Order: sequence, then C-alpha cells, then structure tokens
Amino acid sequence: MVVHDETRVQAWTRAREKKAEREKRQATGHWSVVAVQSIACCVAVLLALLLRMAGGEAYSSLRRSFQQALARNEWVAAVALRWDGDPLEKVETEELSDDKEDAFTDEETAQLTGLPSAVEAVAPLESGTLTSGYGERIHPIYGTQEFHTGVDIAAPMGAALLASYDGEVTEVGENDLLGKFIRLQHGGGVEIVYGHCEEIVASQGAMVRAGERIAAVGSTGVSTGSHVHIRVSVDGDTCDPATLLPIKRYV
Repeated sequence: MVVHDETRVQAWTRAREKKAEREKRQATGHWSVVAVQSIACCVAVLLALLLRMAGGEAYSSLRRSFQQALARNEWVAAVALRWDGDPLEKVETEELSDDKEDAFTDEETAQLTGLPSAVEAVAPLESGTLTSGYGERIHPIYGTQEFHTGVDIAAPMGAALLASYDGEVTEVGENDLLGKFIRLQHGGGVEIVYGHCEEIVASQGAMVRAGERIAAVGSTGVSTGSHVHIRVSVDGDTCDPATLLPIKRYV
C-alpha cells in the first residue's frame, strides 16, 4: 500500500478541504463564519492594494492566498471581480499551469500511483477539446448548478480512449447517467472512470498497460454530444483530473 505524502498532494488536500468546508456550511448555516471571512477578505483587499503599489513577491503571495479564500466566499468574490478581474478563473488557470508550485514530478507521480513503469501519464485522447472543467458549473442539459466531479472532453465518435497508467479494470458497466463506462484502479488509491463511451474494449478484471486502448468515445447516457467524461479520485475523494493527467493539452 502506497503511503501518501501530504506535502506532495496539496491539490488533493485542497479539494478535500473545500468539500468538507462546503458540507459544513450547508449543515450549520452559521452566517457568523461568513461574516468573519468577509471582514478578513476585505482587510486582505486593502492590504493587497497597498502591496500591489509597492510590487514584489509579497503581493503575489498574498494574492494567491486571497484567491483561495474567495473560493469559499461568493459575496467577496463579486466585490473582488471589479478589483482584479475574475479571481476564481485565475485560480483554475494557475492550477493547470505547468510551473505551479504543487506540480507532481515524474518520481512523485510514480510513488502516488505505485506504478514505476508508467511515471508519465499517457494522454487519454490523441486530440479533443475541453468543454467542461472540474468544479462548480451549470449543467448543460438540466440548467441547474452542480459540482462537476470530473472533466468533459469532446472528441470524434469512435475515437480511441487510452489508459493513462498501468492498472486493473475493476468495473465495466452502463447506467442512465454515464452510459457505458469503465473503471480502472492504478494503485495507491488512485481510480479513474471514463464515461459516455460508445463501446468498451477492455474486459473487467483485465490488467492494462499505459497507452492501451480501453474504449471508444461515444455519447451514451446523459450527453449533449460525442465526448468522454473523466473522473479521478484518490481514496474515494474526487480531485481535479489535471493533477494527474495532461488535461491542459485539450484547452
């Protein structure tokens, strides 16, 4: 069993903390917490304005912390939108950046997945376009706000879907939401699910290699067109697939 180094999986930790914070707010409804956050963020805005005029790393460091706080406070985010553009969009962009501080090295990825023979993730599709990212969104069919637990990548019908890492096919199935899907375990608690497939090529229980064709892109289940839904989870908690897969190439 791979023991996760928390300092090396900050992206997953943040995702879990955000999820826990969101559930806590929904359960308690304590507006006092929001008020304290609002005051603290407003103070941070004033301080950041002063540091911005002075320039330097102090401002950049504070802005990163402030952007993370905005993700938990919608009211302050609306105010900050007038100050420095859309800060939440910048957070998402920074998380996809190649030079982000919490990026995984090849050695760290191998340790996390427990698969030293596949330290570099294979792109799941030769080509495609990212149509929906990880996080809050408006559902394209139902029109309701939801938390999207994966990413959607549009690709031609029948395009080859490849395994990104060595792993075991633990489930092949079909349901109303994902349509035809395939679930792979990659060691270290890492699991990847591919949904809306036209057909599944790999068999349940099979061991597959990174780069091996496991399915074909389709539009089964609740779908607006030919695409694949990719969901990554670690120890049962979903995380942004960009932390382990080369999603940026489809932007």
